[in-house]
Amino acid sequence: MRGAGADVFAVWGYVIAHAKSDSVVELNPEVVAFLIGMPQDRVEKAIRFLMSPDSKSRNKEYEGRRMVKRGEFEYFLPSVAYYRGVSSMEDLREYNRVKQRESRERRKLSEPKSESLNGDSNGPDWESVKKWLSESKKNGSDYSELETKSAFLALSANGWMWGKNPVTDWRSAVERQIQTDRDRKQKSNTNSREVTPSESLPMKELERMKREVDRL
Repeated sequence: MRGAGADVFAVWGYVIAHAKSDSVVELNPEVVAFLIGMPQDRVEKAIRFLMSPDSKSRNKEYEGRRMVKRGEFEYFLPSVAYYRGVSSMEDLREYNRVKQRESRERRKLSEPKSESLNGDSNGPDWESVKKWLSESKKNGSDYSELETKSAFLALSANGWMWGKNPVTDWRSAVERQIQTDRDRKQKSNTNSREVTPSESLPMKELERMKREVDRL
């Protein structure tokens, strides 16, 4: 069931826990939804997944289906014998927790990087950054909202990477980006400063011109 999603593993955990010795389980979606705290439509979707053929399943019986419907709420479980081999219900719960965590991690990796104020999987959203900015101002920082937002968008666009390394502390990364932007702006202003005629002349030429003026 690799990649099936957390909903499927939650319903499957309930199925295994309530399966009878004859590998049959009674599964009312409305009751299951109430007991595991999941919307009924998602429970029904997970049940349909568990009833569908799976060519990658190691158990080829019933085309790899994990559940076969036999009545309105009655299902036969072809592969329940394997799961019955788990030494305890706590082991089964741990198995389901691991699978759900793996599913969440895969979803994070598959999500596209965001360049909006919603942030992305590696960094905060703009509202979190605004709260941090407010706190930093209370502690004496002079960061403006405009330059903070500019730093946030730059880091988001780069996938919250600093060079080749992922950002581990987004607050420090935002501060560093702000300072980098300030330094770049200051350097740009310095390079574009208008040079006066006297600054463009060599010192010896300036002295010669001064002597000429003194003679007048």
